Amino acid sequence: MKKKVLSVLFILALGGSLFAQFSFNLGATSDYVWRGVTQTEGDPALQGGIDWDHASGFYLGGWASNISFDGESDIEVDFYGGILVPLPNDVELDLGYMRYEYMDSDAEDEVYAGLSWKDIEVKYARGFEVNWHYLEGNLALPLPSDFELGLHFGRFDFDDDEDYNEWKATVARPWKGFDFELAFTDTDLGIEGADARASFTVMKTW
Repeated sequence: MKKKVLSVLFILALGGSLFAQFSFNLGATSDYVWRGVTQTEGDPALQGGIDWDHASGFYLGGWASNISFDGESDIEVDFYGGILVPLPNDVELDLGYMRYEYMDSDAEDEVYAGLSWKDIEVKYARGFEVNWHYLEGNLALPLPSDFELGLHFGRFDFDDDEDYNEWKATVARPWKGFDFELAFTDTDLGIEGADARASFTVMKTW
């Protein structure tokens, strides 16, 4: 009986995989900036990931990058999963969980919920290991010649650390199968690594 059940589950999983899609990405950036703060002390980073998307709206993914703090090199590996739920009037709800793993330090995790409509997105994340609240808004504006302008604003609230605002403007364009992005970021956080900076990223997705 157990073998029959396992066989049925395998057939269902195989059939479901026909409606799922894997995608891969690999890229490099001149400075890995996360929520306004450099994660590489201004140095370049090599990054890559894999994503699995199902027709039902469920998705899973993993992503990795080299990082550096206080002169010590490390690796960050993120794991995430969630579901995209279509709502009336072209609104989409995104519910998910993300875990940030580090080779030489404690992991962090968060749950998030976002709403998007056309080129506008509002998203909230709640962290547990460090106890943070993060709210962000994103706007994408198409420009001539396949260029796109991205505008971002985020607010980080911590239970046991200094709160801060961060913002970013990007200009992006695909070219010959690659995605290019020039980003300008800044914050009102008065620490090293959170000042105004520019970064350039190139990525290939297939």
